[in-house]
Amino acid sequence: MKNIITLFLLLAFVCSIQQAKSQTDSTHSDTVRFTFAHPSQFTDTVTGEQYFQFDILVSVDSGIYFSEADFYMDYNPSAFVYSQDSIIITRGPSFDNPTYANPDSFYIFSNAAAGIWHVIFSIDFTDSTWNRTLLANTDTMVLLHVKIPLICNQQTGLSFDTQYFRTIFYAATATDTVNTNNNVDMVFSNQLNTTTCERVIVYFTSPVI
Repeated sequence: MKNIITLFLLLAFVCSIQQAKSQTDSTHSDTVRFTFAHPSQFTDTVTGEQYFQFDILVSVDSGIYFSEADFYMDYNPSAFVYSQDSIIITRGPSFDNPTYANPDSFYIFSNAAAGIWHVIFSIDFTDSTWNRTLLANTDTMVLLHVKIPLICNQQTGLSFDTQYFRTIFYAATATDTVNTNNNVDMVFSNQLNTTTCERVIVYFTSPVI
C-alpha cells in the first residue's frame, strides 16, 4: 500500500512540473532567496543521541504564493548518521498547515557516497484545493527545519549545491489551481561548515596570581 501511495505522489509531482512548464507569466519577475540559519547541536535526553539542527529560510523581493521548492544540499557523509528515517525535516511555522505535504522520507533523497541531499517540499498534490503561504521580503521566514544525528569531531560541510537541477513553483493567488515557475530566479547563500561536538567555553575564571 505504501508503494502505491508513493507512486501516486511521484506521478502527481511529475504532472505538476508538466503543468508548470505549460504556463506563461511574462509579466512577473522575482528572486527567491534561500539561506541557512540557527545552527545548533543538542543531545536527546531520552535516547542520548546527539543531533545537529538548522533552519532553511526563504525570502522574496515581492509577494508570490509558494507551491514547491526542489533543491540540493551538499554535506560531509562522515559527519552524520544518515538513513531515510534518521533525517527529520519539518515545516516552518508559516507552512505548517494541511496545504503543504509533510516533508517526510518520501521527499528526501540522498547520495551518501557523493554527500548530496535532494529535498522536495511542496503543496499536497493529493488535494485539489490549497491555501498557499505568501512569501515575503523578510529574512526570518522559516521554510524548513532540519534535524539529523551527528558524528563527533567532523566538519559538517553543509552548503547549497547549485550544480544540479533546482526550481521553484508558485501561484498568483493562495487558492489558484495553476502552478508556474516562469521568470523566477533562485539564489542560495552561505554555508554551515562547523565542527560537530565542538566544545564552546561559555564561562572562564581567571586564576589568582
